[in-house]
Amino acid sequence: MAPPEPTTQQTTQTQATTVATTPAAAPTGPSPETTWTIHATNPGGYADRATITLGPVQHFSATDLPQCQQGDPQTDAEIPGTLTLTNETRGFSDQSGIQIMAIGALIADPNNCPGNGQLPAIVFSADGPLPYGQSITEKIWVIVTLYYDPNHPNGTPSMLKTAELQPKFVDNGAISTGPVQLSGPDAYGGLGGDLFLTSLGRR
Repeated sequence: MAPPEPTTQQTTQTQATTVATTPAAAPTGPSPETTWTIHATNPGGYADRATITLGPVQHFSATDLPQCQQGDPQTDAEIPGTLTLTNETRGFSDQSGIQIMAIGALIADPNNCPGNGQLPAIVFSADGPLPYGQSITEKIWVIVTLYYDPNHPNGTPSMLKTAELQPKFVDNGAISTGPVQLSGPDAYGGLGGDLFLTSLGRR
């Protein structure tokens, strides 16, 4: 007796083929944004919060930073971001400010771009007393020189491991010595704290 004819389901399973897949390539998109938050209370009891958001890393642009004439779009990187200062002193207005110093990099705001011989820092504060719960925000940029070269056309993320920001609150023109609380990646406490830019090199 002849064997029975295969069913349609059996025929389909017999003819099925396996398609080989290749692993997905590592992402090469822009670096992520990173946010840090700094809380401080000065000896007089005034409390402030600062938030710094940076990213992504990209080529320096004279259009973005006309005040930074020393920047080189071929070799230098810019990291755009924002700096927000909030008064957290319930029931009181506050005119505190914040100083952000850069180490292993430069930092700029819309009006200033510290160059050679200048303290690599910016100071941001309200024009007058800031009521409780209100915030002011400013654009900032971090500049990493020689970040790109022929051997690293997509940048040198290892340079960001040693680039850092040091935020310190300013009260009546003096650096605050009050306690500081930090949150965010690669943040280490101190008088104002050390915020390393390592995470901006991860993709």
